[in-house]
Amino acid sequence: MHSTGARLRTLRHQHGVSLRQLSASTRIPVATLEHLEQERWDALPGEVFIRGFIRSCARALGVDSNQILGAHEGEDSTRQASLPLGLQAMLAPPRRERKLRFIALCVSVIVLCAVATSVMMRSSDTSIPVGITKDARQGQVFIAG
Repeated sequence: MHSTGARLRTLRHQHGVSLRQLSASTRIPVATLEHLEQERWDALPGEVFIRGFIRSCARALGVDSNQILGAHEGEDSTRQASLPLGLQAMLAPPRRERKLRFIALCVSVIVLCAVATSVMMRSSDTSIPVGITKDARQGQVFIAG
């Protein structure tokens, strides 16, 4: 069974497509395609991008991208399983931490809006004190009493 990079390289050669041609049709830089075929995952931006690159290359070569992506995911889980447990935990996305940050951000925005509204309402309170009336037609102020 071929690895993802070798499979993409083989498909590209079978279709008689050069790296430059594939780069032009997918708009993926040649260096990135080379890293993908050589499986230099550390030189690529991240798994989401890698999956997008694989999908784009497969479509450009007229191949079902789901098959290649499925094989790549299987390889990825094998790579992850072969890593030490501590390193797996470090590579796992900290979902709980991101969720807590998002909640803290939302609460901060709500508090900030409440404070801003309170300040605006106090500064716009230019009403005349009780017991004083103003005759708008004449511009005179009378003290009721």
